[in-house]
Amino acid sequence: MSPDDEHPAVTAAIAALHAHGVSARVVSPDGRGYLLEIVTGTDGSHIWIGAPEFLPDMRWPEESGTGWVANHRDAEDDFIDAPYYAWDNPDPEPMAAAVASYIAAL
Repeated sequence: MSPDDEHPAVTAAIAALHAHGVSARVVSPDGRGYLLEIVTGTDGSHIWIGAPEFLPDMRWPEESGTGWVANHRDAEDDFIDAPYYAWDNPDPEPMAAAVASYIAAL
């Protein structure tokens, strides 16, 4: 899996975030798994979103999570906060709403 259009869950999550005014892109920070990334400012901090650890992988659907987890990290990749954690809810809309509200409050 690579670009955002290769998995429906990723496409739906990007669309849900966009509907809330948030832009996300697919990244592979460690070269092993993919995450959605939202840059939160000029300080290098970012939000990584996985399902729940990495984005769903079409090659191993039985090993893919079904929900969404969003973690805010600083430029050194240290944990700041978790604006959304619902590893068992595959609907991206609540995740997108929570992340957008979190970003608005920064």
